[in-house]
Amino acid sequence: KGLASLNIPFGVAVDSNKNVIVASIDDNRILFWPPNALNGTIIVGHISAISGNTAMDLDSPQGIELDEHNSWLYVADSNNHRIQRYNLNDTWPCNGTTVAGGNGPGSRSNQLSSPSYIKISNKTGALYIVDSRNHRIQRWNQGATEGVTIAGDINGNPGSNETMLSYPTGLAINHNETFMYVTDQSNNRVQRFELI
Repeated sequence: KGLASLNIPFGVAVDSNKNVIVASIDDNRILFWPPNALNGTIIVGHISAISGNTAMDLDSPQGIELDEHNSWLYVADSNNHRIQRYNLNDTWPCNGTTVAGGNGPGSRSNQLSSPSYIKISNKTGALYIVDSRNHRIQRWNQGATEGVTIAGDINGNPGSNETMLSYPTGLAINHNETFMYVTDQSNNRVQRFELI
């Protein structure tokens, strides 16, 4: 695939200069488009669209998030069961650092299973991660080696009562960071959770 097209685009972010950054799931890469550009530039991944699990590779990237200074890009590297962080000031395509998960798929506190979305706390820098196949939301503080379950089941089981989730896909946090809203896909609802 060329750099003028996308193959199952998922996550999108727009920086303060109106540049668009997009995760292309089946191309296994993240592309950068300045305003009015006809072709993208690869931030992460390969022109050949191959998948992999090294620091320079992705496998079905989904949600992406920019920090408030537009310096760091966080990527939910879904099939590698990890969250990668990239310094946008590095030479592109750039290598990432695993900041959550990366210990194979599973439901232990240091694992993720097909993460689909990330949100950064502007107050603490913590990552709120939609751990989709574990049916939970994990909070990873900066520098932590494991996450804390703040919604859903700690052991990764699905459910439909008010504290449970089933294949969550996305989340939003209100401006004051007092509430989190989760798209609970298989339960066909949006759940609100209080952030403590």
